[in-house]
Amino acid sequence: MGSDSIALRLARLLPQFTIHHFPVDLGAHQAQSIQRLQTVGPRVPVEVHLSQPLAAYYAQQSLPIPQPQTGWALIDTGASASAVDRGALQALSIQPISTVQVHTPSGQSTQFAHPVRLAFPGTGLPDWPLHSVLGTDLAGQQLLALVGRDILRHMVLVYSGVIGVVTLAI
Repeated sequence: MGSDSIALRLARLLPQFTIHHFPVDLGAHQAQSIQRLQTVGPRVPVEVHLSQPLAAYYAQQSLPIPQPQTGWALIDTGASASAVDRGALQALSIQPISTVQVHTPSGQSTQFAHPVRLAFPGTGLPDWPLHSVLGTDLAGQQLLALVGRDILRHMVLVYSGVIGVVTLAI
């Protein structure tokens, strides 16, 4: 079953949703895309921006608005909250607004929460303002962000390892 067939079935089942497909490796042959999906997981391009209120404050104060940080976001159904790499948050000078207790496979920890706006260029997905994302170390995984269940709860996610495609319906 190809990605077009999945889109048609989803459109019939979920007529109120807009369907977006994400081959893991654009331009790759299907066999390569299947392997890449297993290897790197479901990823989408992402830009991390200042939150709208913070950008408005910068503009009001005539401060330069930093360019967004760009990279990859992993769609992570295991993460209850979305996260952004600490280095990107520091590059944007986004200060933490609170702390959050998180539970990970390696135990419990306290992490800082930051307000951001996520954009997903080239995907058709809308920008996503988040009052609170976790600041964490993701650079070692070559990731800029994790898209957690705080965003995914607004979507239908279909992971097709058989054809190497991830589909989101909004």
